Amino acid sequence: MATQAEGPGRGTALNMPQDVSDVAARIQNEGERIPVEKDGRTVAVLVPVSDLAALEALEERLDLLDALDALADYREHGGAEWQDLKPEG
Repeated sequence: MATQAEGPGRGTALNMPQDVSDVAARIQNEGERIPVEKDGRTVAVLVPVSDLAALEALEERLDLLDALDALADYREHGGAEWQDLKPEG
């Protein structure tokens, strides 16, 4: 039996198999985010492709900011010597 998920813009949680094409249509046409539950816990969420693209773009942006922080740290403090990094032996 399906239950209502918490939060705005969230779809109905899936607790049992449903018609996959119906679920895909809800995601594509209505932009629903549908939690998938196992043993009463949300273990995954089916999201529209546009949501995935936005998450991936955000992840790339955060990676870029981390790289820029590392570069700024290197420029300010310098790097480590190879001898200090390579494994012994």
